Amino acid sequence: MLQFISALLGLVSLLIIVDAVLSWVMPNPDRPPRSITSRLTAPLYAPVHALVDPRKTGGLDFAPIIVLVAIHFIRRMIGA
Repeated sequence: MLQFISALLGLVSLLIIVDAVLSWVMPNPDRPPRSITSRLTAPLYAPVHALVDPRKTGGLDFAPIIVLVAIHFIRRMIGA
């Protein structure tokens, strides 16, 4: 079961990385495939955006980095 959770977190990490790269290439989040990745990652970023608003950090969105670090620590804690 822990291996499944670890694999799922790995897929979520990959999705976050893909969304971040797509945000550089196609900044409009309404066009496919970015519309799909942004719709899937928005709920993950929402708690971070509540604490660190990208408009107050010079337009830089630190949410993907913070979520990736959190996923990394969760994966380390479950031992996978």
